[in-house]
Amino acid sequence: MAVFDTFALVKLLKKEKGYEAVTEMLLCKGIISEATLYELTYVTVRDLLAQGFSLNESIHKASEIISSISEYLHREVLSDRIMHYAVYFKIKYNKLNLSHFDCIALATAKVFSQPLVSGEKGLAQVKEVKVVG
Repeated sequence: MAVFDTFALVKLLKKEKGYEAVTEMLLCKGIISEATLYELTYVTVRDLLAQGFSLNESIHKASEIISSISEYLHREVLSDRIMHYAVYFKIKYNKLNLSHFDCIALATAKVFSQPLVSGEKGLAQVKEVKVVG
């Protein structure tokens, strides 16, 4: 089992290089923060809008797409413990310019003692969490 971040799931949805490995890990089940689900929904809607779909169509299609992969993922709420680790990572690794969503994904992986499936280069420099992908 692993924690998934947006970068890895977008790679999967767009069938970008390395998506097969993400698929294999996803089939083994995983964890995703509800904050990451929000970010994934936003990114998916934005991409669908760029393809010419209306906002309502984009939201509907994004919901269907994300629902299809969510069956493999346990949704985790943004607990106080995850929030505190996210703040820790954001401040400690400030020079890496990690987003708040990256730090929430890192924190979720830390709390559950699981690797983080990503491809984001900055995340690989974090020492407290194993990052794969």
